[in-house]
Amino acid sequence: MSALAAARRRHPSTQSPVPAARVVSGVARVLDRPGVRWPRVAAAALQVRGRSGLSPDELARRLGVDADVVRSAEAGECDVDELPEPLRCQVRAVLLDAAPRWA
Repeated sequence: MSALAAARRRHPSTQSPVPAARVVSGVARVLDRPGVRWPRVAAAALQVRGRSGLSPDELARRLGVDADVVRSAEAGECDVDELPEPLRCQVRAVLLDAAPRWA
């Protein structure tokens, strides 16, 4: 394992004890402002990248999508259904994990 990979694995963002629901809703509240059409999608996309420990370019390469798509998702410029499948699946998984649980 490279030193960079080891450092990424130790990074706090990959080991956060904060539940995904709190992270996504908190970030979405901050992003909920004029010009950001999809703040929850943006928050989930940021969480996907945060968990991976990768830059937008690295995540895009790993998923086989254009880096501008990752940046657009993180900026809240597109709905989850507009994302290419590899990124859409990851973002949806975070959104489902962050969804309220009904007893």
